[in-house]
Amino acid sequence: MEKIQILFIGRDPVVLQKLLLFINENPEWEGTGTIDDKSAQILFGQTKYHYVVLVDQLSETSMGSFHQDFKDQNPDVIFLRHYGDSTELLASELYELMEKHPVNIDKEEV
Repeated sequence: MEKIQILFIGRDPVVLQKLLLFINENPEWEGTGTIDDKSAQILFGQTKYHYVVLVDQLSETSMGSFHQDFKDQNPDVIFLRHYGDSTELLASELYELMEKHPVNIDKEEV
């Protein structure tokens, strides 16, 4: 079974680790994370991510660059801005986002 791919980009490695541990407990989701822009660009080029979660403390310049570059590579990618380290809030935000912007991973080409 294919999983929904979620890329997390943040600046705090402790917060990122906590959120990723939570995300990867869900058998339908696979989260990957990074704390720097260059790694984010590389990761995004290697995997077809369905959602990108921008976590705290990202500059407007970085966020704008991700939006432009990632949408150029994958126009279907959806962005979520998440504040803090609350896993309950993150789950709620993701479920709402996935309801508004569902992906059908069963029909994707491998």
